[in-house]
Amino acid sequence: MITKDKARQVTEEIQIAVDAILKKHNLEKIKVSTTYGDSYAFKVQASEVTIQNGVNVETPQAQMWRMLGRTYGFENPNEALGTTFAWNGKKFIFLGVTSRGNYPVIAKNSATKKDFKLPIRALQVIEGFNKKLTIVSELID
Repeated sequence: MITKDKARQVTEEIQIAVDAILKKHNLEKIKVSTTYGDSYAFKVQASEVTIQNGVNVETPQAQMWRMLGRTYGFENPNEALGTTFAWNGKKFIFLGVTSRGNYPVIAKNSATKKDFKLPIRALQVIEGFNKKLTIVSELID
């Protein structure tokens, strides 16, 4: 039986190696998941790195934004990526959207550098938002 502590130690060692390999091949880690118990599994998702406005536009959330940004009320969705905005007294950098969940807006906290999921209403405070262009009902009210 693989314990939580052993799984954590193995994961830390694997992540060091994975980070070096991904950097060598111009890839960025998106998500890491592990399972342990009778066996141990380590899974990593990565994407190409193409930086525009300080954001990797190859991530799934950036690609989703580039496809759907106009429906959210942005005439030029690409320009919104990387925009800094304030939400609940904190500064964030806009990274894109996800199509699932109650908090589809993905943003990085400027101070902590951690990614957060924010409500769709957060789009209203990002530069370039035009209420007249959106077809998303939560952004019209």
